[in-house]
Amino acid sequence: MFATIFGVSTQKHKLAALIMFGLISAIAFSGCTQEDQARIKNVKPPTPGTPASGGDVTGIYRSFNLAVLQLRADGSYALIVKDSKPTAGQFTLANGQLEVQSKSCGDTIGRYTMVVTGEKKAGKARLEITPMSDDCAQRRTDLTAAPWVYADS
Repeated sequence: MFATIFGVSTQKHKLAALIMFGLISAIAFSGCTQEDQARIKNVKPPTPGTPASGGDVTGIYRSFNLAVLQLRADGSYALIVKDSKPTAGQFTLANGQLEVQSKSCGDTIGRYTMVVTGEKKAGKARLEITPMSDDCAQRRTDLTAAPWVYADS
């Protein structure tokens, strides 16, 4: 059929046209580029429920108020919130109990509960962080102002 549409008449040319069509189709529909595949391997949304450890929630999160929270596997974090100074520090997480310490808050340790809600997909998985105790008002506000949505980058 492909060969007829393009006016290829001989059997040999029809076979060549069919092979070319197959190759072009395979290339066009083969899926992601290597760059896309590498990015996808790095995307590991958290599982809904109570996270057991920091490794369960590592990644980049965004909030609806244009903030970014990055939780790293080494226990460090970075927090960038509109109209606040960027902060960084250390965190530990065990059975949904989050403890954070940041340079901007001195020795004050903040204690929170954390639960993952939504679907295990980028753009769907959410961190719900609720304060238990934190004398650092700015950090408490920045961490709890809105749910954190797992990003695919």
